[in-house]
Amino acid sequence: MKTIPSGKKIIVLSISMFTVMILIWRVNSVSYSGWDATLVTVNHEPVTQREFKQVLSKQRSDVYSYFQRKYGASDNKDFWTHNYEGEVPIEIARKRALDTIVRIKVEQLLAREKGVMDNIHDAHFLKKLKNENKRRQEAVANNQVIYGPTTYSESGYFQYIHSNMVLRVKQLMMEENISMETLRHFYEDRKETYRLEDQIRIHKIAISLLDEAGHDDQKIKEKSQEQLKIMKDQWAHGVYYDDFLNKYKHTDHLDMTYEEVTFDKNDPNLQERVDHVYDISKTLTIGQVSSIIEDKDSVAIIKVVAIEPQGYRPLDEVMYHVQSSYIDETYQQLIDQLVKEADVRIHENMYKKIKLR
Repeated sequence: MKTIPSGKKIIVLSISMFTVMILIWRVNSVSYSGWDATLVTVNHEPVTQREFKQVLSKQRSDVYSYFQRKYGASDNKDFWTHNYEGEVPIEIARKRALDTIVRIKVEQLLAREKGVMDNIHDAHFLKKLKNENKRRQEAVANNQVIYGPTTYSESGYFQYIHSNMVLRVKQLMMEENISMETLRHFYEDRKETYRLEDQIRIHKIAISLLDEAGHDDQKIKEKSQEQLKIMKDQWAHGVYYDDFLNKYKHTDHLDMTYEEVTFDKNDPNLQERVDHVYDISKTLTIGQVSSIIEDKDSVAIIKVVAIEPQGYRPLDEVMYHVQSSYIDETYQQLIDQLVKEADVRIHENMYKKIKLR
């Protein structure tokens, strides 16, 4: 066996150590600087730099608007790093993005725990996106029907996957045994949500704006509005409508009509008047007279003469809505609590180097 002279040993060892150092540097640069590098962990689940950057980019508009409104900031090359009375845009954007990604990851972890998602890693998501777009493009090429876009953007596909994931988790929660007592308490605490609309009875005086030939007449409109202003003041001060209706009905030959209308939005058998008079009547109290209401061919005033409360929709009639609302609130409370308890760890050096341009 040949021996290597001592001088050559030193050279070989130096080259070997240099090679190892290069390998270590390359491994570190992939681990800490690449797009797939772990920037944050949430309960030990990695969030890549690429994931974070996607969420961060969506903060741009809101953060810029915030600084523009509060400090009159303008978009320039120094905007993101400028200190505005202790607030720096890029720091605010990073914090908002961090809060968002933590919540997303907590929701994903819950979904995985419940068996809705089996893999929540970013690389798996990108692979699914690529395969889904390939499937859609092939379907289009083969003249097959597809629903939604021919190609998903990353943001669009994530929203689709995530919203369906949350929906499935809520469905599983709804399948769990929720006691009737719990639902009844929830219903009672939010009973105003199920309040039936009041029945409202009004008197309405209207004047047609059409002349004998059936055409709009500006002079008639001016006279009608002037007449209604006089009648409104008298009506509001207690003069009975029939007293002055007969008095003013033939003034200047105006085509004046009176009607009593009852609005009952809860009676499906009652023909509903689909116009804005009902909306105006809901803003008035009993005895109050409206301002002049202009329609296409007439002007009018109304007076509310009765408001009758109709009670509330019974629990059995709105049970599905009560259950859905209960699950929505329970889910949000659960996620809030899980976010609060989450073990969030940040690669500070990498985090502080992430910028928005």
